[in-house]
Amino acid sequence: IKNFYSVSIQETQYAITLFLVGYTITQVVFGALSNITGRKIASYLAITLAIIGLLISYSSLHFISYKLFLLGRLITGIGAGAGMVLSFTIISDLYKDQEARKMTTIITTGFAVSPGIATLIGGILSHSHWESCIIIMFIYSLILLVLVALLPETNTHRSKFKIQEFLSGYKYAFKNKKVTTYALIYGAMIAVLYILASLLPF
Repeated sequence: IKNFYSVSIQETQYAITLFLVGYTITQVVFGALSNITGRKIASYLAITLAIIGLLISYSSLHFISYKLFLLGRLITGIGAGAGMVLSFTIISDLYKDQEARKMTTIITTGFAVSPGIATLIGGILSHSHWESCIIIMFIYSLILLVLVALLPETNTHRSKFKIQEFLSGYKYAFKNKKVTTYALIYGAMIAVLYILASLLPF
C-alpha cells in the first residue's frame, strides 16, 4: 500500500483507523435501525454499504488515489460493523435466559477468533497481491447477502423511530452499573484485540 500509493508508513495506518471509526459509528446506529426496518433489511443495508466501500477501495487502484481508498475503507467499516450488533440483536429475538447466554458465548467467541484468522489470511495475501484482499472481501460480502436472504425475519414487533426513546434507552443503560462495567471490560478487551490486529501487519 505504501509503495503503490506513494504514501508514508504512518499514512498507511489511516486505512485501519478509518475502518475502525466507521465500525464504531455503526454500533450505535444499527441496533435502533433494525427495530424500525427489521433485521433483514438492516443486514442488507449494512452489507450493501460494505460492498460499496469495497468497490470504492478497488476503484482507487485504477485512479491511484489514496484518499479514495480511505473513503472506501471508512464506508466498508460502517457496513461491516453492523454484523456484531445485529447478531446480538437477533439472539435477543430468538432466545431467552440460559439459551441466550449460551448463544451469546458462542457468537462472542466467533468475534474474538475471526479477527486473528482474518489478519493471518490478509497477512499471507499481502505478501504477493494485497489488492486480492479487497476482492476476497467483496466475494465474502456477496456470500453474506445470500446467507441473509435464507434467514427468517426475527423482528416481529417493528417500532417507529423516536429520538426521545432512543436517547432514553442509552440513558437507562448508562445508569445501570452492571451494564456499564461489563461494557467497559468488553470494550477494553476488544480495543486491545483491534490494536494488535492493526499493529501486527506493520
